[in-house]
Amino acid sequence: QDVNFDAILGELYELESQLNNTQSQLSRSLASANTHPPSPPAAFQDGGTQSNKDNTHASEQ
Repeated sequence: QDVNFDAILGELYELESQLNNTQSQLSRSLASANTHPPSPPAAFQDGGTQSNKDNTHASEQ
């Protein structure tokens, strides 16, 4: 069974590049959000939804 390591390494390199780009974009987005706070999400304006309460409960466990 032939394994093409060059192809695997090339694919890994591509995925790693995509991951790094995504992390960079996320970091910039978070930095931007911290300097310019957005308005609260609609869920908080209307008192929250059941899914938000579930998420809070799950994170407390």
